[in-house]
Amino acid sequence: MLIRKLFRTAWRYKSQFISMIIMITIGVGVFLGFNIEWQSIESNTYSFFENTKYADFRLYSETGFTEEDIKAVQDISGVDSATRYLSVNAEIKDTKKSLSLNVSENYSVSTMLVTEGADYNKNSDGIWLSDRFAEENDIALGDTLTLNYKGVDISGKVVGLAKSGENMICVADENQVMPDYSTFGFAYISPNKLENSLGIAFYPQINVLSNMEKSDFEEAVKSATGRTIMVTSKDEHTAYAGAQS
Repeated sequence: MLIRKLFRTAWRYKSQFISMIIMITIGVGVFLGFNIEWQSIESNTYSFFENTKYADFRLYSETGFTEEDIKAVQDISGVDSATRYLSVNAEIKDTKKSLSLNVSENYSVSTMLVTEGADYNKNSDGIWLSDRFAEENDIALGDTLTLNYKGVDISGKVVGLAKSGENMICVADENQVMPDYSTFGFAYISPNKLENSLGIAFYPQINVLSNMEKSDFEEAVKSATGRTIMVTSKDEHTAYAGAQS
């Protein structure tokens, strides 16, 4: 009796029932779609950070780090790998465009993912350029770029196109809210090319892979180097924090 009444009521108000079913279906579909999309983005992002050896900590010194400094950091118990690193903005000569110029002395930390062209070579005289910047500015493999850093010209052929975890959120400074690859990108060069161009091996940064807590790592660095050094974690770095937000 109750079942017959239920079906009779449902048939009488079939438009409302159908509308309700459609709304529920759409709601469930949207929820699942957003959840799947978010899970995919999260998985792909952190997989990319892992594949490009994104640094857990960064040490900074305006005067640069010596070979003794990097050895002291590498010898800290709990440090998996460390590299002296350079990341500076350099202008592209005769243009109003610029690049974040990156050099990783020990290419086991803060690496890149080459999407086209030659694989990384620590002795190469070439330049690995952001694939997005190359696309926006019609730059192809084999083209020559001349960068200017503090009055020193650094010229080389584009030997590879790449993506970089360190430059996932690729902005020139705090005044740039969103990436604009038509005017700013990133590039990698080898330690050999850096030293040949500048005449010295200048690295104002050390990037570190480690699972240590920041406070413990800071104390370990102070003890190992004998001085207080500015340390930031990956959560304070633009690319990582930006990806999380």
